[in-house]
Amino acid sequence: MPLVKKLAPAGFEPTPCWFSLAPDQVEGETVRCGYVAVPEHHAQPEGKWIRLAVALFGNPEEVKAKDPVVLLEGNPGVRAAYLASTLTRERVEALTPDRQLIVFDQRGVGASQPALECWEVGMPYPDPLRRCSARLQSQGIDITAYNTQESAGDVEALRVALGFQHINLRGSAYGSRLAMEVLRRAPQRVRSAIVDSVLPPRDNLYLQAVPGFDRSLRKVFELCAADAACNARHPSLEPLFSSVVQSLNARPLLVVFQTPEGRSGRMQVNGAIFVQFLHSFLQDPALLETLPAMLHALKEERTTLLGNAIGASPVLTSFMRLSYGMHLSTLCREEVSATTPEAVTTGAAGALPELQGFFLPTQLDMFNTCAQWPAGTAEAAWYEPVVSKVPTLLLSGEFDPVTPPELASAAVQSLKHGHHVVIAGGSHAVLSSHPCAADISRAFLLKPAVQPDISCAAEGRIRFLVEPPATTASQADGNEAR
Repeated sequence: MPLVKKLAPAGFEPTPCWFSLAPDQVEGETVRCGYVAVPEHHAQPEGKWIRLAVALFGNPEEVKAKDPVVLLEGNPGVRAAYLASTLTRERVEALTPDRQLIVFDQRGVGASQPALECWEVGMPYPDPLRRCSARLQSQGIDITAYNTQESAGDVEALRVALGFQHINLRGSAYGSRLAMEVLRRAPQRVRSAIVDSVLPPRDNLYLQAVPGFDRSLRKVFELCAADAACNARHPSLEPLFSSVVQSLNARPLLVVFQTPEGRSGRMQVNGAIFVQFLHSFLQDPALLETLPAMLHALKEERTTLLGNAIGASPVLTSFMRLSYGMHLSTLCREEVSATTPEAVTTGAAGALPELQGFFLPTQLDMFNTCAQWPAGTAEAAWYEPVVSKVPTLLLSGEFDPVTPPELASAAVQSLKHGHHVVIAGGSHAVLSSHPCAADISRAFLLKPAVQPDISCAAEGRIRFLVEPPATTASQADGNEAR
């Protein structure tokens, strides 16, 4: 849809919901959907305007508090429909006690207009990214306007359009970065902020990608070595890991998997592919607990645990959930343009050789990708620490390879009423995976001016799987048949 001129104040335009509702939700009663128009550049309201797809969960006549929670998605470019379709009334109440929940496709994403989709990627075209950017620009889209700073302005515009005096922010990973930019730009109307897997603007995602991976994996090795049962069954994990990667590169294994939706598949997994998947396994405590046994099994060419983990991992479907142009616009502008391949390589120098050999190149590939995408560069002020008096809860997972706790520890120093909590045994996105984090966040939302009870944060622990399941005959036959 082309951009439109709009000089009138922003308002809410009701429309049918663009996603499938959970069975207990009723469109028009417990969920209302629509569009809110905002300037493509907030500093130029006389220019072109775009439309954001918005959904409000909760009957406004039933909720007690009048300050809703605005949910800010992690991973720039991810479509809100995948989450929104799972939001039952019970889950909404658990996320936002006595409040409405606002979910929206961020600018350039999904049902928002325009969406920066790149269907050329994956097609047999030369220079698919340049073809995509040229097409978008020919439609009058300024690709440089699709970034976190402008998205922060969108959050304030949503508040005004929907008629709320104050809002609460809830964001994970990239959503935490967007929340912190709202705190920087429009703090007056923010009652509280809950940020999980914190990615402050001063910390570069690519500079710390390999070191974060290395830190998390070494913690698994160390914890298993300190666990009598794990160490007895799976000793010397670091050399075992190295041996498994070398073995898979020399002799890839056929791995059978099934997704949570019931789709079955199979793939040849070599060492490089295994390392990519391993990064995602470390983000989920349930998969992390299987890693020592998985390495032991792979050494014996048994693939059940790896297949289970691949099926449960979001890696296979994550690209399909993205508006890829918006994904690139954000990362290229705010991350890649702020560093160099040499700096990323230098930062990875102390990591395990297998991560330098097979994970580092995927990070360096983004420099070639971004050279083909006209995202522009962020101004220097964007990278300054966020200073705020808004009550803010920062949550981290002990094993998080993407946003390690040290990032939040630094960020909280400039948040006057900030509280940083590290969830023992947690990893990435603890709000969605750890009951303790959810309990702390609910208590904080109810009384953000009160120090929350965080006693449960130290109680979590990783319980390693010691004995892998027996190999199935079909898997054994599959690997013999390669």
